Amino acid sequence: MVLPEFQGRGIASEALRLIVVRARSDPRFDGIHAFPGISNAPSNALCRRVGFTHVEECDVRFRDRPLRVNHWELEVSAPST
Repeated sequence: MVLPEFQGRGIASEALRLIVVRARSDPRFDGIHAFPGISNAPSNALCRRVGFTHVEECDVRFRDRPLRVNHWELEVSAPST
């Protein structure tokens, strides 16, 4: 989460880029999952822009409250040859 006063500066984009680079360099990881709230347009747009695939909408509990989220997935493992 990026605090409101720092949003719109590319911080989340850069953080996600670093996570993807790191995950792709580590063979232990096959994929990354993200679960932004369905009404969180900027986070969902970031997932789409980075190349995540939308898997489904689902309900999760966050801080003991129900939350409707989008489940996104990005494959990061190198394809087998």
